[in-house]
Amino acid sequence: MSPFNTSAKAVALREYMRQKLLQPASPREVRFVSDHGSSNTPWAAFEECMLWVEEQWELEDFDKAELILETLCEVFFEHWYVESVEISDYGEEAGEFVENVSALWVELIRQMSPLETQKQHWRARLQSWQMQLADYGHADCLQSALDALKDE
Repeated sequence: MSPFNTSAKAVALREYMRQKLLQPASPREVRFVSDHGSSNTPWAAFEECMLWVEEQWELEDFDKAELILETLCEVFFEHWYVESVEISDYGEEAGEFVENVSALWVELIRQMSPLETQKQHWRARLQSWQMQLADYGHADCLQSALDALKDE
């Protein structure tokens, strides 16, 4: 959890998102759920959350945009390896999703002008997530976000 979004509202939003994105369909699988129906792939619900990030930018609520984006990434990377579901099963889709998330991080970094402590926190998270992707051929997907942290 980000040390920058610790209010009761932030905690509640994180929990809501986790419930929305992960809902056990059976003991052996995780079903990803969106307002548009459910699926055994994450893309519909995850893409909906990416739209929430953009909506928060329009409202200039960058803290909430950060919270949503970080929670989205946490759920994706924490729950990706569920039973027989592996990132390689979705290969190209997974790479495209992570590239889209990276673009959102770049935009967030540019709009927020983060403090050095935020940059350090995000850099550590992004590097950790990028390392998880390396074994599946997506090692550079988050590089643009990491580069944006250097530029700020």
